[in-house]
Amino acid sequence: MSVTGLDKLRNTNKALQPWFNWLVQLSVAQGWDVAITSGFRSMEEQERLYRRWKAGLHPLHVARPGCSQHNYGLAVDMVIAGDFQGPRQKALGFEWARQGGQWNVADPVHFGVFWTRPRGC
Repeated sequence: MSVTGLDKLRNTNKALQPWFNWLVQLSVAQGWDVAITSGFRSMEEQERLYRRWKAGLHPLHVARPGCSQHNYGLAVDMVIAGDFQGPRQKALGFEWARQGGQWNVADPVHFGVFWTRPRGC
């Protein structure tokens, strides 16, 4: 099993890093290859992704800068290889939610936490 992108966990919220690592280890224990595609995002990176989404160049919704959990290190995007919206990705998301995390089938790569959105979001 392979895991790519572990370095993207480095700047996530320190209190959540053990949970994000648990998510990776759970996937590996199932024999799944995992890619962490995003962790903490700067406002500039969020703006770039948001503009791409607004232009129709990004398949999943992207929040405005300052309105994303990624801007605060509160989420990771993680993909099970070959299963972007399939049963393994969904099983992982449902387990994340069962453990108290925030996950939505409409954005299956996003694993976050429940939070109060900043004003204006």
